[in-house]
Amino acid sequence: MMAALIDVKTKTVICGATIVTNSYALTAAHCLLQRTVNDTVLLVGDHNIKTGTDTSFSQVYIVAQFMSHPGFTVRPVANDIALVRTERPIQYNPGVASGCLP
Repeated sequence: MMAALIDVKTKTVICGATIVTNSYALTAAHCLLQRTVNDTVLLVGDHNIKTGTDTSFSQVYIVAQFMSHPGFTVRPVANDIALVRTERPIQYNPGVASGCLP
């Protein structure tokens, strides 16, 4: 399911992400350039990010680690994929679950 990487200071959306397990979300590696885990959180279960946590399912998770594909390059763009690990497990509920992967 959808999630969003949020800048802690400005409270703006950096990029989207997809929950893949209760500890990891998948995003684009270019979204993590010049970012640290200290200035980024993962928002899940929200419908309108501009209004803040607007559902009873909304949860914010502290990011523990970024893992970009080791072959990621900006020019030319290649392997633009990364994992974001949360400090604590993501709690699934009717509005928060992992995406379906083949």
